[in-house]
Amino acid sequence: MKSSLIISIIIVGSLVISSCTYDETTENTTGECDTNYTYEAHVVSLITSECVSCHSAGGQPPMLTTYVEVEASLQAVKNEVVIEKTMPPSGLTADEIKIISCWIDQGNPEN
Repeated sequence: MKSSLIISIIIVGSLVISSCTYDETTENTTGECDTNYTYEAHVVSLITSECVSCHSAGGQPPMLTTYVEVEASLQAVKNEVVIEKTMPPSGLTADEIKIISCWIDQGNPEN
């Protein structure tokens, strides 16, 4: 009797643990943004240091040298930087990804 109780507890515990998942694509939602991010104050320096070397005139599209160019490519930026984390190839820190994600989720304000 005691061993069946222990086995039952182990099975239930395993089911509870295995049903828990973590979806990293939702880790940076507006609800977790503790700052009102703007392009000029937070994003432009990050894009300049991490993206512009490849995404500027003569480089690979999309061009990301101005606010207008970045704004026109927001879906691609969100997909590749925030969700898939394939850009930039060198990677970004969790804080840098949060800045981009929050900025986009907050309506990508310029100033």
